[in-house]
Amino acid sequence: MDKVYKVLFGIILASAYVSALAGPNMNIEPVWNNTKIVLEVKQAVHIGDDNITHWEDRITKGLGYQWSFHTEGPVKRAWIDTKTWDVDLPYNPLKINNHTFATFKANHYERWYVDNFTIPRHMILKGWNNLSIHTGYSIWAASYDDLQINDLKLYVEYYQLEPRLVSIKTFTPKHPLVHEIVNVSVIITNLGVRPAFNISVKDLIPKGSEIAWGNPHKFFSPMKGGDKLRVEYGLKLSDFGKLSSKN
Repeated sequence: MDKVYKVLFGIILASAYVSALAGPNMNIEPVWNNTKIVLEVKQAVHIGDDNITHWEDRITKGLGYQWSFHTEGPVKRAWIDTKTWDVDLPYNPLKINNHTFATFKANHYERWYVDNFTIPRHMILKGWNNLSIHTGYSIWAASYDDLQINDLKLYVEYYQLEPRLVSIKTFTPKHPLVHEIVNVSVIITNLGVRPAFNISVKDLIPKGSEIAWGNPHKFFSPMKGGDKLRVEYGLKLSDFGKLSSKN
């Protein structure tokens, strides 16, 4: 009677490995600080309809203005830090991709007021986005609000920014007999946002087996965020007893 390879699962699972050489300025190790500034406004911007001559060193943008920013992948959280000046009305909206998520707080201190806003992460898309600021309108005064913003920074925190590779191996049947062919599948996934380069996947073939079909070694570059690399092959078991990996 043919004998069963009872330890095949643990040996083959342990034998798979992935090596990746990151490209320029890349690192496949996880980076814990995944927060990046994706938009920065360094000069004071005047939003409104009045010609306020004593507001110096500012750019007048009319009743509203829009900036574009780019994200590299799914966002865990996002927020804005900024300074505001002379906000009279409590309904000057901030919008992401034309969806309002906050309004500037009214202040009358004749000084720069530090403010911050949380952006709902579902509003931010992978790729290009728009941040727009609009002035509010007062019915009783029949005029638009005039305000300034300065030192605006839009931060996003990614789940995983740098490349991060994980592997999953499956095979059937799980309790093969001698001379039976085992179908092996190894899937490598880049869970990060940025691409990894020069990916070499090699599954080490255990003693007592030989390749029946396919190739346990595969090279791939680049591997973008979210990409999956699949290695599939068949093993023919030619001996019985305990299996061990070979380099």
